[in-house]
Amino acid sequence: MRNARFWIWAFGGWVKLTLEPNDTLFFTEGGATDEGYDRTYEEYHFDGIAVFANAYRNARDCDGKLDTEHHAICNLANLASEEADDGTKTPHWQKISSRQRDYSAEAMNY
Repeated sequence: MRNARFWIWAFGGWVKLTLEPNDTLFFTEGGATDEGYDRTYEEYHFDGIAVFANAYRNARDCDGKLDTEHHAICNLANLASEEADDGTKTPHWQKISSRQRDYSAEAMNY
């Protein structure tokens, strides 16, 4: 069975990931900012056919607290079918679902 190899943008640059079938890889980045904090958790899972990407962001700044969540999938054949501005071949992610929670907007009944 083939491994999944693809590029993601993380830690301020391109990182190439390699996942064997049934592998899951995750990482976090972020921390304190001048207005609060901004943290991201990303997870990639390869089931042997497709890669599943899950990203969670938790942040607070002068406008309040914000949480986001994104879930996407990319088939093995499409892991290098998009092109970034610098020519890096990246996955063609297909959105599964996403959500956003803006706590300040909720408090103001938006």
